[in-house]
Amino acid sequence: MDGNRLSRCILYIMLSWIFCDECTFESCHRATFRAMPTTTVEAEQIQRFLNEHFAGRAVSWTQVCQQMDHLRELVTSRQNVQSYTHPWTRHFNWLMNAAILYVGAVAQPVTRAFLQPRALPVNAMLRFLSRRFHVQLTVQDLEHHITRWVIVLCGSAGEVQENLPPTAARVEQTMAKYLAVPLSPLAPNISTQLCDQYRQFHEEVVQWYPPRVWGNRITPMSPYETCTDIPPNLDVYTQDHTPAGLIVRQFVPEENKRHDMPVIVWFAGGGWMLGDVEGDNNVLSHISARADFSIDCGCRIFSGEYRRKPFPTPHNDALEIANWVRHEVGERDVILAGVSSGGNLAAATALQWAAAKRPPAGLLLVAPSLDNSTECEQRWLRNWDAPWLTPETMRFFQDRCFQGPGERSTANWRASPIYASQQMIDAARAFPTKVVAMGGDILFQESVDFVARLRLAGCDTALSVFPYGHTGLLMQGVVGTALIEEMIDWIKKRARRSPTNEVA
Repeated sequence: MDGNRLSRCILYIMLSWIFCDECTFESCHRATFRAMPTTTVEAEQIQRFLNEHFAGRAVSWTQVCQQMDHLRELVTSRQNVQSYTHPWTRHFNWLMNAAILYVGAVAQPVTRAFLQPRALPVNAMLRFLSRRFHVQLTVQDLEHHITRWVIVLCGSAGEVQENLPPTAARVEQTMAKYLAVPLSPLAPNISTQLCDQYRQFHEEVVQWYPPRVWGNRITPMSPYETCTDIPPNLDVYTQDHTPAGLIVRQFVPEENKRHDMPVIVWFAGGGWMLGDVEGDNNVLSHISARADFSIDCGCRIFSGEYRRKPFPTPHNDALEIANWVRHEVGERDVILAGVSSGGNLAAATALQWAAAKRPPAGLLLVAPSLDNSTECEQRWLRNWDAPWLTPETMRFFQDRCFQGPGERSTANWRASPIYASQQMIDAARAFPTKVVAMGGDILFQESVDFVARLRLAGCDTALSVFPYGHTGLLMQGVVGTALIEEMIDWIKKRARRSPTNEVA
């Protein structure tokens, strides 16, 4: 079977289905296949194909803008506006607008009915393709090819965005949702481990987006936007420091005058290659202020922006940042904390401090990555079908961070703290550890096994499991703040305060 031709065929079926008015699935695609190019398809060829097939002429930007003006008038007219049209004016989606531009290209009036979801007849399409290519295709095969085109078209459509009039209408749908073809379906065994709010958000939003990494590249779209996060707490002020050229952001409660607040060093996630010091601001502002909780003091947080480079740079930077904070706060105890890959850095730094007989006041890990050895995939099996942070995504991050000889061996405990020597694990008795795992996370078992090893060594260790996927901390605005509440409660109970002078 010609895989490239099949993929192009699927693209043209999707576009034809949108633009054709005929109701019979196969009849509206016969001309499409006769006109279909046989060479490698790029965005320009797709545009040319659509022009020839549906308009028979080239498209000028004047005509496109005329159609966009018509669309703007349509969706903003007081006479025509209905409740379901309002999201169109709030959010820009490149692929749906690309479809609108194509409609403009064929000089067809844009109607509300056209912009409503038009479910692709998946079963009929699979039968059609199976007969044409003499192979039995599945829904997963179809999703695979649709995902490919969603990603391929993103770059050129982004250029189209720049040429749109500022007042052009916006459409709050992805092409996958418009055609009712999920790109990240929720597996039944994962669904049962998620709370209703998380599951509902996935079904309404996340499943219409491709995974974070697909086809060995980072996808350009994310379903996790500001709407999933909690708003920042404004009762906290921030100050940036630059030790050794690294950015460290300090969070301090505005109203708190105590000099003995707990001190936390925080490392954000991002697979050791994504993100920056801005990423967890909202969550950290709430933890610092202890907003909406009846607790008599806040805490000072230092969020460290380690360099997103191959190992050992992130780990060295984390140690540098933690040492700088400890020096700045004097003899006050410091809690090390982090999420995902940041949890990996926090765990490695805590073990290193303890081995040097200077343990932290505590270690707080949220959905941490603790096993990056070549054997780690055995621990993923329980939640192999978890969404967003998929096996392919983890491999992508690991391959780019741990590139040198032996860096993914079990001997490299900094990359895989779960394999630290027994002597280092025994040294962890000197500080309490709290691990927050996500029930629907591919990394879930790593947390369970790490906690089991610490407990076997007699370490003061607690494990909590929340019914979220890996991105639970990013979704406190959707699922509620129970996770943050538990983090704050642990900090309050475990932080050992020593009276010292306040940090400048």
